[in-house]
Amino acid sequence: MDDYVYRNQLSSRRLIVLLVSLIIIPGLAFVFASGHLVRTRIVVDGETVRGLNTATSLYVLASNTQTGDAFAGITTDAGRLAALVAADFYDDIPRPQYRHGHFVWQADIQLWTYRVDASAETVLSRLASFGTSKSALLPER
Repeated sequence: MDDYVYRNQLSSRRLIVLLVSLIIIPGLAFVFASGHLVRTRIVVDGETVRGLNTATSLYVLASNTQTGDAFAGITTDAGRLAALVAADFYDDIPRPQYRHGHFVWQADIQLWTYRVDASAETVLSRLASFGTSKSALLPER
C-alpha cells in the first residue's frame, strides 16, 4: 500500500514538472523570438533604404537633374517613391516591414533614411533589455 502511494506522489510531481515545462519554455521562446522578429524587420527596412538610395542615384543620372534636388517639385515621400516606380527604377512602392518605421527623404543630404515612431521607442528599449543596444537595432544612416 505504501509503495502505491509513493508511486502516485511521484507521478503527480512528474505531471507538475511537465506542465510547468510546457508553459514556461514556450513563453520564454515567444519573448525571445518576437525580439528577433522585430530586429529582422528593421534590418530588412535598412536594406530597403540602401536600395532606395541606389535607385535614386540612377534616377538622378537618368533625369539629368540640374537643380541639386533629385525630386524637385515633389513634396511628399509617397510622391517621391511613386516617381521612382513610375520611372521603372523600383518595382513597387516599398512598405516598411516594421509597422512603426518610415522611409523618409532627407532633402538636405539627398538620401533616404529610416525613422521609427516615438511610440516604438518602448519596444526598442525592451529589446535592448535583452542584451541588444538600441543603436544596433536601427540601420546605419
